[in-house]
Amino acid sequence: VVPNRTSLMVTDLCKGFNQCIKDNKNKDIPKTYVYSPKTGSAKSVTAKMYISLLKKESSIIVVSTVLDALEFCKDINDWSNDVNYARCYYSEKKYYPDEDLLRVEKKDLNKSRCIVITHNMFIKENTRNTHGQFQNYKGTKRDLVIVDERIALYERHTISKVVIEDLIRIYNIL
Repeated sequence: VVPNRTSLMVTDLCKGFNQCIKDNKNKDIPKTYVYSPKTGSAKSVTAKMYISLLKKESSIIVVSTVLDALEFCKDINDWSNDVNYARCYYSEKKYYPDEDLLRVEKKDLNKSRCIVITHNMFIKENTRNTHGQFQNYKGTKRDLVIVDERIALYERHTISKVVIEDLIRIYNIL
């Protein structure tokens, strides 16, 4: 049994994906769409199914963990009936030796139509001069970028009272 609201949410999400691809087809400055239904509302499943149905468009999905990336790749490949469609990019190759078939090397990122990458790797690669190795597919920008769950674009740091007092004392601020 699927609640009426869920089917409407899936419809709206797919319309949003369509609009995003359409609006960003030939633009230098991309448009960003944020869609944030509640947790457990089938956002990830909808994204996987939508991507598996694409015929020529390319995509990149940013997820929280390597295990999430591997699951995304497996599902997209299964649902698209193409074992070569989606690939993961992560650095901890030694931790996931059984999933080697889903992992892509950095030099081959732009050869896979769908790349699934972790938040940490996405941030790491975007701070380097990578020349669009994962943002592009065969020389053109990717048609759809989905960030599944929120990315922390800044790190939180705490400073103790002792550190502040030392800084004040050292630099004679007060």
